[in-house]
Order: sequence, then C-alpha cells, then structure tokens
Amino acid sequence: MGTAGSKRFTVCVEGNIGAGKSTVLAALAPDPNVVTAIPEPVSRWRSVGGRHNLLQLAYQDPSHAQASQTYVMVTQAEDFTGDTFSAPSGAGPKARVIERSIHSAWSVFTQHGTNSGAISEAGRALIGEAYHLLCTRSDMVPDLFVYLRTRPSTALQRLRARGRQEEASITIDLLEALHDLHENWLLPEGVSVSSPQGPVRCPVVTIDADRPWEMVQRDAEAIYGRFINRVPSSAPLPL
Repeated sequence: MGTAGSKRFTVCVEGNIGAGKSTVLAALAPDPNVVTAIPEPVSRWRSVGGRHNLLQLAYQDPSHAQASQTYVMVTQAEDFTGDTFSAPSGAGPKARVIERSIHSAWSVFTQHGTNSGAISEAGRALIGEAYHLLCTRSDMVPDLFVYLRTRPSTALQRLRARGRQEEASITIDLLEALHDLHENWLLPEGVSVSSPQGPVRCPVVTIDADRPWEMVQRDAEAIYGRFINRVPSSAPLPL
C-alpha cells in the first residue's frame, strides 16, 4: 500500500433544503485542479439496492426516517473518508468542498426525526451509536463549515423552482423546523463535532443566502480566496 500525502483542507457546506448548497459548491470549487467538489450522493439515495428511492420514501412516509438517516450517514462517511489525503507525489487538488456532512445528518436531520416522532428514542440511540462509531474510527472533522442561511420561505421557493419530484411533499413547517435546528447547531459561529481524539470545535462562516445570487457568489468567492491561500497548490489559482 502506498503512503498517503498530506490531508486535504476540507470545507463542508451546510444549510436548509433549497438553500442553494449545490450552486455555492461550484463557486467554492471553481477549478478542479485546485479544489475537488463533492456533491451529496443523491443518486445513491434514489436507488438503494437498485430499486428503492429512499429519498422519496423518507419525505412521504415517516416510518422510513430511521433507515434513511442511517443510510445517509453511511454514504456521507464514505464520501468524506474516500478522498481525505492528497497523492504521495503532492500532485492534484489540495482541498475539497463537500455538500453537507455526517454531522448535520446527526445534529439536524436525526434530531428533527426525533422531535417529530418519526424516529423513536431507541432509533435515535441506534443512529447515535453509528454516528459516534463512524466519527471515532475515522477523522471526519472538517476545517471549516460554510452555513447558507436562508429564510424557510426562500428555501421553499427555490425547491419548488428546481422541481425534484421527491420534494413535492415538503412543507413550510418542515423547512421552519430544519431552519431552527440549523440555527441552534451552527450559531454562534463555531460547532463541536466528534473525532477520534474526542470533541473538536470547528469554525463556521455564515453566508446570507437570501440575497441575490450575485452577492452570494461574491461571498463564496471571498471564502474560497481565504481558505485556498492556506494550502499549497501545484496549479495556478483562477484569475
């Protein structure tokens, strides 16, 4: 087995459904030679076992909440740990930007399932054991969280506009509940996550994503400029 290179600088983009995470992901990773963009593995959630759309089932039937959150955590953990280190030669991207994380799956979505009654206390304990096991076996601590802060009404407008069939049943009540959980978790700007060494505090940068896209993009590009200067790169930065 070859020797791994240095650990990549990792940014996790968090926010409500419809906050604009996929769009901001592109702004934070404008050059694949410098930063790798890792979107949520939605295609896997839509085809579990080749035939089950767990994403749709989770929105339409609360009884699937425990299974869906467990699977979401597993796939997010795989994405996080699968590209942690650079090549031994030092070639390739030195940073990566990941859409959401195992930490929001636990602190926001599992908590919402528990609050709503879709996940029992026993189910929450089971998911909690899986979360802490995954986090203590592998280093899944990002260097930075970027929080896209939107009003629930804005998120609803955006998800309606993109028209994913699985999201047709999403209500403003759900978005308001998820908004409150994101606020409680990420604000004030700094959050504690599990790691092999115990709890670790990570910085959070908040973007007001209610504003026009041009302003959000400008903020995302400024954040990119700040974090990319902290890691060496063999590729030129975009002008």
